[in-house]
Amino acid sequence: MEKKKVRKTTSIERKIRNLLQEKNMTVSELALKIGVSRVALYHLFKGNYSREMLNKISSTLDIPVHILLCEDRVF
Repeated sequence: MEKKKVRKTTSIERKIRNLLQEKNMTVSELALKIGVSRVALYHLFKGNYSREMLNKISSTLDIPVHILLCEDRVF
């Protein structure tokens, strides 16, 4: 039996995908709104992003940048 590869999601990816779902938006629509390619957003999901991109995403999704960057931890 062949095993499926499971891609591990990052905290920032989970947050953005949840926000997109709440706003009934797709990754492609977000990319279009912030002026980047869909591939650029997938790079962000892997941890490769700029401050400018984070600012555009936070503005578009109406969430502070620091919320996108903070780890999912319970204190």
